[in-house]
Amino acid sequence: MTRPYIPRHGYKARDYRCALFPWLEARNIHHTAYGGPEEMWWDLLPLSLTAHWIIHGIAGGSITMPKAVTRQNRMARALPLTCLWKYPNPAQRLLHGWCRVPPSVRWLGLCLWVGYVVGSRMSTYFAQG
Repeated sequence: MTRPYIPRHGYKARDYRCALFPWLEARNIHHTAYGGPEEMWWDLLPLSLTAHWIIHGIAGGSITMPKAVTRQNRMARALPLTCLWKYPNPAQRLLHGWCRVPPSVRWLGLCLWVGYVVGSRMSTYFAQG
């Protein structure tokens, strides 16, 4: 297992839960952008190794992780519509956005959505009836 990345800003990944999968322990601090001021939960996201691989490997098109962003940007220059392929691409932006939403808000949204779906099914059921 790799050592947790302890960046220059002093945040330690092991102090946090994974932003993508809150039931896992964070092992990496993921940079959503490079350069400029870095704020935790906006520019920096604590991620588990699996979540970090999903963002760079699956969404970024670099299944092998070493220098994934460099490889992704190099690949983007060779393809049409560079903005769809370079880091962060639309899939990675979606995952970054999802990770920035607090887990309590995600659960509230899920409960409201389930309530809406169940309520609409129940009203349809009773209307037929």
